[in-house]
Amino acid sequence: MDLTLIILTTEGREYLLNNTLKYYKIFNCRIVVVDGGFKKKKLNNFANLKYFYLPGIILEKRLKFALLKSKTKYILLSQDDDFINLRLVKKGVDLLNKKKKISWVGGHQIYFEKFFGIYLFKEIQNIFVNKDYLSKNITDRVFFFLKYQPQLYASLFRKKALIKALNDWNYCNLKIYFKRQKIDFFFELPYSLFMSFTGTYYHFDGIWQFRDGYATPNLSNDYLKYVSRFVTFFPKNIFKKSKAVQTLKKYMFKNLKKNISKNNFQASFNDIVDFRYKKDIYTDNYKKYFFHFKFFLRKYFNFFFLIFKKINYFFSFILSLCSNKYFIKFNNKQTRSCWIKIEKILKKV
Repeated sequence: MDLTLIILTTEGREYLLNNTLKYYKIFNCRIVVVDGGFKKKKLNNFANLKYFYLPGIILEKRLKFALLKSKTKYILLSQDDDFINLRLVKKGVDLLNKKKKISWVGGHQIYFEKFFGIYLFKEIQNIFVNKDYLSKNITDRVFFFLKYQPQLYASLFRKKALIKALNDWNYCNLKIYFKRQKIDFFFELPYSLFMSFTGTYYHFDGIWQFRDGYATPNLSNDYLKYVSRFVTFFPKNIFKKSKAVQTLKKYMFKNLKKNISKNNFQASFNDIVDFRYKKDIYTDNYKKYFFHFKFFLRKYFNFFFLIFKKINYFFSFILSLCSNKYFIKFNNKQTRSCWIKIEKILKKV
């Protein structure tokens, strides 16, 4: 297929990357791994694999580097803890070949965690509360992705469209600076909102990827280096007046002014920013206090930290068992075929 798989990996996850590559080696495509960690990884021998070591380089720059190294028409993005359903990818390539107005495709996610040797699964459906992401009206599409910002990084993209989206996102420089902190509030927008300017998104009603829900980056004593976004760092008026928000607003209106009046645009944009701030501050308050407590315990009371860690592990397992959201559908041949391959890898972990 006219396809390149790009995997961007970070520090301390070599075993994850090798397991992921074992899964993808059966797929007939080029594979590019761009490593941003500070220790070069030892990878097993895989055909059609190119490994580039760029320590300390941010994700978007590593991705742009990989895109320029690719000579194929389509790009599949994956992280080192992702197992993407290859059968749906093939369908996605066929769809992109037939329908030129579609710029990228994806589907539902399954997270898996391992407790006491037992794998539990949870299906996560991206927030597609309406069909605006499919709309021929570019304004409806763009405002949909601004409001909900679904996680669409691990999708299948047209390379030209993805390069344009990344270039526009980098040009806007949507970083919010407050009290010497850099906040990545719009970190998913290159793969959703900016892509929507190039065409529509198609969402398969099926399992697109399996993700290791327990594989997190190495913890840091400084939680500010671990989290990429805390809305609670800055008040609402500072957020709305920030250079990043104002730049995004100007960029969007410049590209939408033929389709919407200035007054309607201003009202819609402000309403969505208010919605996003309210929703994210609720989530981030929990994260903020959780990380404060967690790193304080680990730094000053490591013995109690280890005890609480085991208790948390046990209760997470119990809650997972009691939740009816944890399941996997085996009645779908595509899903079962995909899972059989993944299962062989997981047994070796």
